[in-house]
Amino acid sequence: MSKLRMAVASVWFPPIFALVQKMRHLGMIAYTYWNALHYERSFRVAAFVRQDLARPLFEPYEFCGAFTHYVGGQTALLGLDFPAYAAATILHSAITWHRSCVDALTTPRGHFLSTAFVFVLWFFVGLSIRRMALRRWHQPIQGRISRALTAFGLIPLPLGFLLLLFSVVSLFVLDIGSSIWLGGIASWMIYTSILAAERLCVWPFDRTQLLRSTVLVAGKPD
Repeated sequence: MSKLRMAVASVWFPPIFALVQKMRHLGMIAYTYWNALHYERSFRVAAFVRQDLARPLFEPYEFCGAFTHYVGGQTALLGLDFPAYAAATILHSAITWHRSCVDALTTPRGHFLSTAFVFVLWFFVGLSIRRMALRRWHQPIQGRISRALTAFGLIPLPLGFLLLLFSVVSLFVLDIGSSIWLGGIASWMIYTSILAAERLCVWPFDRTQLLRSTVLVAGKPD
């Protein structure tokens, strides 16, 4: 077993992987405020943070649908951690009983919610990576209705690869934040399709091939 696969197969991989992603998330948020502090002289970062944190954590957000300008760091975060932002937005809406949006999570108060969900999100992604590294495959979905519903998870696959191509092209025509945003959304689409393909036992998760590769790997000396 290679050193990389041994590291990924470790029981400590999911929490460490999630912690690294959380630190990356916090670092990109810090970069956003550092960028505003140095390049937007009229924007008083310290006063904005202080005033925002003085308000209730779960407060109805009144500016959904309005035009919002995202700097590069925020734009990239919305793509890389999209499921975490979506879950946090749903929670914010449920607690406030008011329609919310992702804009509410780009404030200093919103960062508390998004950061908490980021750790949970990447912890479960780490569990999936570890499980596949150990060749521990999920049982195939049974039943026509269940398989038909799961098959919808394959739909984002071609769209994901198309967005991935656009993200590469956007490096030359847009800013890097938008490119990372597109790449992040594309990656989550592809990830969803991979999980669906595993449960449906379609390529590259054909059950016969998986069992054969598992036996071959188990028979090799470490």
